Amino acid sequence: MTTVDATAARSRLRRRRALGWLRGIAIALVCLVFALPVVWMFAAAFKTNVQVTDPSVGLFFEPTLANFRAVLSDSEIPHAMRNSLIVGGVSTALSALIAVPAAWAVGRFRMYRTGSLILVARIIPAISLLVPWYYLFARAGLVGSYTVLILSHMFVSVPLILWIMIGFFEGLPVELEEAARTDGLSAFGAFWRIALPLA
Repeated sequence: MTTVDATAARSRLRRRRALGWLRGIAIALVCLVFALPVVWMFAAAFKTNVQVTDPSVGLFFEPTLANFRAVLSDSEIPHAMRNSLIVGGVSTALSALIAVPAAWAVGRFRMYRTGSLILVARIIPAISLLVPWYYLFARAGLVGSYTVLILSHMFVSVPLILWIMIGFFEGLPVELEEAARTDGLSAFGAFWRIALPLA
């Protein structure tokens, strides 16, 4: 290697290092810009109402836990969170219990018309169902109960879970279930013990 080549190689190396440093600084600046609102919001949780609205109070202040005490003891937020956990957990579990076997049946037996019909529930605007739902639930005496919320959430989540799971079941070789049926399992047994764990 000649002296000219060595000089050119060192120059390229210096240029590459400088570009690496510039890229690192640019990434750090972008991260700082995007992280600042999150840090500011986190800091506001430990400020008083006066400190939050005072522009002179930055990130250096005496923190307080009064906001957390007020939220946890003096508000309805814990009750609302409990309601959300109950409705979300029960509706998701029941939706999966209904939609996963249905997805296996649609995917395995190629019942795409049935699957498309179920998907229509995702297309219908929920607001258009408000009056019929209210009428039905009022007649059944369920207005204001968890049951209404769980059923209305299931109306949206069952088609979604079904269409997500169809692809998983279609990707499994049908020979696995046929072998399980040959070994004495029922159709549901092949689904439960072979298809579902693999999906």
